[in-house]
Amino acid sequence: VHSTAAGVILIRNNCNVAVPVMWYANKIKRVCGSTLEAETLSLVEGMGQAVYVKQVLEEMCGLMENTIPVHVLTDHKGAYEAIHSTVAVEDRRLRSEIARVKDYLIRGEVNTLGWVSGKKMLADSLMKRTASSYDLL
Repeated sequence: VHSTAAGVILIRNNCNVAVPVMWYANKIKRVCGSTLEAETLSLVEGMGQAVYVKQVLEEMCGLMENTIPVHVLTDHKGAYEAIHSTVAVEDRRLRSEIARVKDYLIRGEVNTLGWVSGKKMLADSLMKRTASSYDLL
């Protein structure tokens, strides 16, 4: 089954006003055996994109490394639980992707990983016809 990774990167100020600076929707380059695998691969891609945007902004503004916090959200409860679990998943390839997510968190490049209901996931409006884009605006 071919899956799609999608995400939106927002910059938020101290008054909680956020603006999208980047969004993406790309076909995942490998066949995924489960939604857990697809969601984890999408999460890794999104974290990489967010860290890159953060690093560019820090460099442009003359800030020290890891000054700008990165908060990542997923709407897949299984991916969220697998990343926060001490029990390894069965799929060996998936283990390495989960390790990449944990590495972002351990190194402090990503500050938090949270779970949000699928109904509140802003990235869905970029690739699902039935999802509302009202909250994204």
